[in-house]
Amino acid sequence: MLIILSPTRTRAELPLYISPGLQIGYTSGKGIPISTQVTLGLFLEVPYPVEFLIPGTTIGYRYSKKETMTYFDAQFSYLFFGAGFGKAYKKKGAISETVTGFRSKAWAGYLLLLTHDRTTVSDSVPRNHFGLMVVLPMPLGDLMMSGPMVI
Repeated sequence: MLIILSPTRTRAELPLYISPGLQIGYTSGKGIPISTQVTLGLFLEVPYPVEFLIPGTTIGYRYSKKETMTYFDAQFSYLFFGAGFGKAYKKKGAISETVTGFRSKAWAGYLLLLTHDRTTVSDSVPRNHFGLMVVLPMPLGDLMMSGPMVI
């Protein structure tokens, strides 16, 4: 996804970043889960004010005593706000049954984020999760590629 969104030119620069995150929150009926995630993002080289629009992809894992969930999200950040959507894969209790669903999220802040996400899976009512997340965005440098980009 990130390579598709980047500009295509003879010598492409992809200013990438990686951002690990740790979250504690509250989900109604599910208690206080802990989440970890990693986001890979791309700083776009476009004119102001769009230059602060940052696309990214996230893989995450949420754990509580009642259920675990793995999720994959596509997201966009703009200055101190962001939103995303993706797919959730939940395991229920001690059995190895996995159900899938849709996930949306929003956040605000810088390094310390207030978060909200909503997960809807086929086996239950939609769940709202509210949390506090610490992230640490780190630049990966410019990934230089010679010649046209091949996807």
